[in-house]
Amino acid sequence: NNTEKRYPIDLCLHQIFEKNVAEKPNAPALNFKGNQLNYFELNERANQLAHALRNRGVGPESSVAVYLSRSLESIIAIFAILKAGGVYVPIDHENPKERVSFILADSNAVCVISQADLLIDLVFNAVLPIDIHVELDPSNSLSTENLGKSAGPENSAYIIYTSGSTGKPKGAILQHRAAVNQIFSVRKALGYIDYSVTAHYASVGFDASIIEIFGALLNHSLLHIIESDMKINIPELASYIRNKHIQVMFLPPAVLSVLENKDLPELKVIYTGGDKSTPDLVKKWIKGTGITYVNVYGPTEICVSCSYFRIEAGDDSHYATIPLGTANDNYKLYVLDKHLNVLPVGCSGELHVAGVGVSLGYLNRPDMTVEKYIPNPFSTISGDRLYKTGDLVRFNRDGNLEFIGRIDHQVKFRGFRIELNEIEAALLNRQQVR
Repeated sequence: NNTEKRYPIDLCLHQIFEKNVAEKPNAPALNFKGNQLNYFELNERANQLAHALRNRGVGPESSVAVYLSRSLESIIAIFAILKAGGVYVPIDHENPKERVSFILADSNAVCVISQADLLIDLVFNAVLPIDIHVELDPSNSLSTENLGKSAGPENSAYIIYTSGSTGKPKGAILQHRAAVNQIFSVRKALGYIDYSVTAHYASVGFDASIIEIFGALLNHSLLHIIESDMKINIPELASYIRNKHIQVMFLPPAVLSVLENKDLPELKVIYTGGDKSTPDLVKKWIKGTGITYVNVYGPTEICVSCSYFRIEAGDDSHYATIPLGTANDNYKLYVLDKHLNVLPVGCSGELHVAGVGVSLGYLNRPDMTVEKYIPNPFSTISGDRLYKTGDLVRFNRDGNLEFIGRIDHQVKFRGFRIELNEIEAALLNRQQVR
C-alpha cells in the first residue's frame, strides 16, 4: 500500500483537455463513421454547448443527463457539461425507457442533452430537454471561447448508475480528482501514450468509458467511436480495428473469446475487466501476437479501477488464474475479515478499498452509503473511508491480488454487474407471480 504518486491534483478533467488543445490544436481527436474532429474543433463545439448550458443555470454540482446515440456529439456533450461546471449523467440510449426515466428523476437532472429521435417517446417531467443538434447549429451566436473556472477538483464530475439490490439502480458520485488520478495512474500501463490511436467500445453508462474517453483525450490521442451495431458484429469489429490502425482498446472477455487475433498487427494493448479472464484467453491474445494483455479490476464506486495485472506480449509464464494485480497509484487495498482485521497472505476475505478514487457515495441512498462506505481504521486522515467491495479475494505471495468470488448475490454477465435481488424484485412486481 505504499502507492503515493504525484498527479495533477489542482486540475479538473476539462482543464487538462484544454491544455492539450492549446499544445496541439490540429491533432486528430475524434472519429465516427469517417467524420473527424481535431482537438481545436472538438473544444470549440464543446465550448458552444457549455455556454448554452451556463445560460440555463448549469454550474457546480448541477446534474445534466446525456441521452444520445453513439456519436461525436456524445463526447462533445460530456466535455460541455464539465466545462460549464456540471456533473454529467451518462444514459445508454438502448436502456429501457423505465430505467431512463428513473435515472432522470433520481439524478435531479436540471436538463437532458439528447437528439430529436430519442426525445419523442420520453416523458421528462421537470427535466429540460436540449436538442444538441439545435444548440450546435452554426447559425447560433454562442461563444466558442473557453469558459472561466467553474468547478474544482473536489467537485463531482459524473454519476454512473449501477444495478441495485433493492430493484432500483443506484448512482455512484465521482469527483474530478478521482478521475484525473485514474487516468494518470493507468495511462502508461494501458498504453495511452501521446498520439496513440484508441477506441471507444464500452457503453457510456459503463465506467470503462471513463478510461476510454479521457485516457485518449487527455493524452493527445485519437479516439475512434465504435458504432453500436459493430460492437456485436465480430468480423466487422476485427476489420475496423485493423483498417483504422487501433493500437489500444478495451474489450470485455466475452468479446475477446470470440474475436480472432489474426491480422491485427498494430494492436499493441488490450485491457479488459468486468468479468474473469482465463489463462487460455490470455494465452490466445499474447502468444505470437505482440499484444500486451492488461486485466483491470475495480467497481464503479472507486472510479473504474483500483488494481491491474499486466501480462507482456510473449510472456510464457503459466498462470493457474489471472490475478487482479497490485494497487493503482494513490489507492490502498485491504483484505479483511468481518471484524476488519487484516488477514495474512493466502487467506481470503472481503476486499476493502481506500484512496483518492473512492466515490462520495450513492446519490439519494444515505442508508446504503453508510453500509458500504465505512470509516477507515488504518488512516489518521479525518473523514477517510473504506469502500466494501463485496468481493472475496486473497493476496498471493508475489503481492498480487486474486479473485475468489462474491460474498453476496451479485453476479457478472457479459461484463455487466447484476444484483440478483433486482431481478427478484422485478419478478415479484408481476401480477402472475405469487
